[in-house]
Amino acid sequence: MPKIAELIGKVGNKYSLVVVSAKRARQITDYYAAVKRGEFPATRAPQVETMRAAKEKALTVAFQEIAEDKLVFYAPGEAPEAETPEAIAALAAADVLSRVGSSDGDNPEPESAGEK
Repeated sequence: MPKIAELIGKVGNKYSLVVVSAKRARQITDYYAAVKRGEFPATRAPQVETMRAAKEKALTVAFQEIAEDKLVFYAPGEAPEAETPEAIAALAAADVLSRVGSSDGDNPEPESAGEK
């Protein structure tokens, strides 16, 4: 398990670490629950080694993803514009936590393709 000081350095401060890791842990739990029910998961699978992720608690997996730079955290309003291939890749990687700062609840409904 990564050291807390290392994780804080990745996300900025201890409060952000709590928010990011808790939300990602909930997404991981929801992912496995959807798979168990035979549904298509609404979130990404754990981004660390699958066998290890299946055996660990969701919060431990979230910490490991943060430590391995598998997640990118942007505070509300700070996400880069997707103008360059690097920015597009960063936004795709950050997709997992794109709703961290949203004020409309923990699990907002995803937009359908027809809404703009």
